[in-house]
Amino acid sequence: MSAPAHVPAPAPASAEAGGRAELRPLALAAAIPIVVALILTLFVWPALRAAPEGLDLAVVGSPSAVEDVAASLDRALTGAFDVTAYPDTDAARQAVLDRDVVGALVPGEPVTALTASAGSPYVAQLVQGAARALPASAPPVVDDVVPLPAGDPRGVVLSGGGLLPLTIAGIALGAVTALQRARARIRVSAAVIGAAVSGLLFVTVLQTWLDALGGSYLVNAAAIALAVGAVALPVLGFIALLGQRGIGLAALIMVILGNSLSGAATSPELLPTGFGQLGQLLPAGATASLLRSTSGFDGTGATGPVLVLAAWAIAGTCAAAYGRASIGGHGRAPGTPDMATGPADARPRVPSPATR
Repeated sequence: MSAPAHVPAPAPASAEAGGRAELRPLALAAAIPIVVALILTLFVWPALRAAPEGLDLAVVGSPSAVEDVAASLDRALTGAFDVTAYPDTDAARQAVLDRDVVGALVPGEPVTALTASAGSPYVAQLVQGAARALPASAPPVVDDVVPLPAGDPRGVVLSGGGLLPLTIAGIALGAVTALQRARARIRVSAAVIGAAVSGLLFVTVLQTWLDALGGSYLVNAAAIALAVGAVALPVLGFIALLGQRGIGLAALIMVILGNSLSGAATSPELLPTGFGQLGQLLPAGATASLLRSTSGFDGTGATGPVLVLAAWAIAGTCAAAYGRASIGGHGRAPGTPDMATGPADARPRVPSPATR
């Protein structure tokens, strides 16, 4: 009789788990560069593809003269501007102040370019380039109708340099308040108070000390408070709904998508079609537009950004009130009272010595 064949014993489950654990670092090593490449694309691609297309430009003169100017501009800068005729310089200047146009040209010897660098230094340079494209015997004269603040002549704060600290402040404020074992309304109130204090402090630094913002101190403080709250409250809501995963979602929306699509460095109108509009629906883009409005244009054009930021703040508040997850990932079902901070009648009662 032949000896029975040896049948190998099945590998223990712990060995299989160990094999998967050994493969995890390899998977992460492959996934991280892919994620970073996507982030790099989001930040670099819209900026590299930024180009003027259909920017509203005022030109002073008769309709026939304006048609000649439009033809000259189209030959030099194809499709960059949509030209509108204005009867005189004062009307064109008012259109710039009302943000109906990005700038204006007054043909003559020399050509005069009316710009608004407070709206976008990049676009102001484009208007100057349009003035140089017109036939004239002398260099154009530049009249900056809405200039940048004296302390920030290059527009660093409103071109993105001041946006990232506001976003970081909102994320940090939302995460810190989410850590507190308190009722939802207390955490929301803390986030609102923190946003208000942030508005006052940031404007004190940017406007009073650095002279990098114009306009009303209190209006700018309210704008920044709303901007910080529009980040902090959604972060608080994300964490309440998703636990610690909410921080990653907040970073993706507020930092990666928000800053890359804000158009703050150039102008939302210059980003590829659809990306600029999407960026204006995120807190970073709305904040940049709001601060440009309050700092240089006396609030003209602020309604849209205010509504966007208010919608984010309200949505975050509702999520924080509904969610029950914790930042550590240990959640409980909605509607289940918090044993540490829930209503008094929902807490476990410890019998007194007299009733034991």
